[in-house]
Amino acid sequence: MKNIQIIVFIVSLFVTNSLFAEYLVKSPYLKNPEQNINYIIDEVEFWKNAKDSINGGYFSFLSDNGSIDNDSLKSVCSQSRLGYAFSKAFMVTGNLDYLKEAHIALKFLYDYGWDKTYGGWFFTTDEYGDLNVWNKWWNPNTYKWSFLQHYAMVGIGSMCDVTNGNVSWETFPEFALETNESTDSEMLQNGFDMLNNHLWDDREEYKGYYSTADLDWANPKDKGFTPTVDGVTTNALTLYLLTRDDIHKNRFLDLADNMAYRLTGSMDDSRVKFGFAESYDNDWNIKEGSTGGSVGHVLKTSWCLARAYLVEQNDDYRLAAKRLFYNMWENGGYDHVYGGPYLSYDWSTGEVEKGKDYWMIEQAITCGLINYYIAQSDSMRDDCLEMADESLDFYMNFLWDKTNGSTYSNTDTTGYVVTNATKGDVWKSGYHGVELGYYAYVYGSLFYKDTTVSLYYYFPPEDNEQNISVYPIAIYDENLKITEVSLDGVSYNDFDPDSRTLNINPGEGGVFKVTFENAGDGVAINNDNSLVLEDFHLEQNYPNPFNNSTIIKYSLSQMENVALKIYDIGGNIVHSTKLGHKQAGSHKYNFVAENLSSGIYFYQLNAGKTIKIKKMTYLK
Repeated sequence: MKNIQIIVFIVSLFVTNSLFAEYLVKSPYLKNPEQNINYIIDEVEFWKNAKDSINGGYFSFLSDNGSIDNDSLKSVCSQSRLGYAFSKAFMVTGNLDYLKEAHIALKFLYDYGWDKTYGGWFFTTDEYGDLNVWNKWWNPNTYKWSFLQHYAMVGIGSMCDVTNGNVSWETFPEFALETNESTDSEMLQNGFDMLNNHLWDDREEYKGYYSTADLDWANPKDKGFTPTVDGVTTNALTLYLLTRDDIHKNRFLDLADNMAYRLTGSMDDSRVKFGFAESYDNDWNIKEGSTGGSVGHVLKTSWCLARAYLVEQNDDYRLAAKRLFYNMWENGGYDHVYGGPYLSYDWSTGEVEKGKDYWMIEQAITCGLINYYIAQSDSMRDDCLEMADESLDFYMNFLWDKTNGSTYSNTDTTGYVVTNATKGDVWKSGYHGVELGYYAYVYGSLFYKDTTVSLYYYFPPEDNEQNISVYPIAIYDENLKITEVSLDGVSYNDFDPDSRTLNINPGEGGVFKVTFENAGDGVAINNDNSLVLEDFHLEQNYPNPFNNSTIIKYSLSQMENVALKIYDIGGNIVHSTKLGHKQAGSHKYNFVAENLSSGIYFYQLNAGKTIKIKKMTYLK
């Protein structure tokens, strides 16, 4: 047992940040995740130039130098995507000007994008908000497409995350904007109601979102990747994290089931040679003749399944995420020479189209980092970290236009030849770039570097007390803790670190800077690739740093004989106690520092044959 303790201590002392991975990271944006904030600022500053100061909203078509292009169209989808980009830029900088830009985008969305007859969202308008556009070859405003119904909500959900969805803009005089009839939270609910009432198939054996319907929501039909996975990334997970409501959790998990058992399950069909089938009929039968697929879609599905696993530890989600990751990593979907995923494929033949695309690179980064965090073997952690690192390095070196700002759409396989320099169209509008930067910063800090991450929120004063819980990403709920809060730059102490709740008095409010840590160990590593559930969970001590005393909490899955040891930085035992046999459940121990010097210490808990160790800081 003594040898085991020494090994555990040495590992924790020297390999804390690398989390046992042997792959050597090269991207400076993963070595120092805060550098991604500079990229986010560059992206949104570029898009500020697309603002229509006369008619509102933002133009959608931009050339590589940022000039307005292509008949001054405004995509409804891109207004919401820019709402996401600007609100996330505020979230990582605290710059209130970015919230103003987000509001401008969402106001145009609400004024012109909402179907006031049947409900739901239109697709695109001209610069004045006129819907009669593109009718020479395609009028996208004559039917309801799940892609648009989902993506119109992505910016609204992000704004609700940042402001709690009830910002009264007239109390923010420097914005000087006309208020909307509905709040952001009300519009988010309206969008969900349309999806739920008109595009959701509640037949137990065929649950899922339909892909399209008529303008009046009649004749909903087809299912597949877009209504399922885009539903997760744009609103289903966001609604659950915002509300913690079982309705939204169940919807999110229904979509996770479809990703795990329908999309990933199609890989077992003898007709599918590579990736998964993306298009299905109403009863989830693969549509004949539709054999196209996207490498980015497979990686995005893996990312979303991993997020589902962090919400609900259904191991089918983790294994499906792993299967999708390796299908691309090992079978030709990933470029192991220059880094980054390839483009599209034909699942019936396995043929893959080469080249690189900005949003697909993003999926490789998010997929790699989150699967790195939940992986059950050292080898998979290395593979996931390599995908994330190489893809992030490729993106920042070749797709980010550091001269003009923002990112190119496409390059060749090497990255040295830009094949599509477009910065904006009805789809591309700063959203994927900012999403990439946001998750590279947050995941890179919490999942890879094991450091804290600071995010900003704006909660204006209200007449009544506010108790607002913040939950920015899917993660094991008990692991995400608040370590520090400030209000308008002044230390703020009225918060619950475990539930991540800010307690705000009447008349109190402003810009809150909230610092989070990942205080848990996740699941144990087991190199035979099977799932090993923790015998017990050891929490981060609180407070930390501490003076004189601190609370160490732990929980057991069954009765165990428990012992605690405290080591100094040199590996010497400075405190040891036998806690005895403890029943299954939660327990805590009050450690009082006696005759200790200020510095870093390690506390090790033994429960039966299992050992956990964490770092803490003592300040006299």
